[in-house]
Amino acid sequence: MVQDTPSRKLDQYIVRFPDGMRDSIKDRATDNGRSMNSEIVALLELAMSPQPDTDHLYYRLSQREEEIEVLKRHADEWRKLAQAQVKSKNGFASILKSFCHQVIASKNDVPPHLVELAKELLVVANTNMDDAKDQIGL
Repeated sequence: MVQDTPSRKLDQYIVRFPDGMRDSIKDRATDNGRSMNSEIVALLELAMSPQPDTDHLYYRLSQREEEIEVLKRHADEWRKLAQAQVKSKNGFASILKSFCHQVIASKNDVPPHLVELAKELLVVANTNMDDAKDQIGL
């Protein structure tokens, strides 16, 4: 005796599968934890669902790619400016370091507090040059 369940009253359609498709659907349904009927319905729903507006997505993607290229150009310009600043700063630091070395070398003719100042300036100049080079990748 056939049971009178709500699912028996739903629309039905008999489908003939090509050889091997029934087994594929059964395997897929098992993998997804569904009945074969549920798997077929899920596949039909997926196939019939509205497709996204890919033209709009491609347009937005191309806009983002253009923005990325602009940002890359700006980053390159900023890197060049920073490198120029470091080179300029390094030129000044080299002069300062040379002066400090001369003061330290003349420590007998220079007041002790100036020799100490020259030593401290050398430490600062060396530290700042190394930091600046590391930050910009020189």
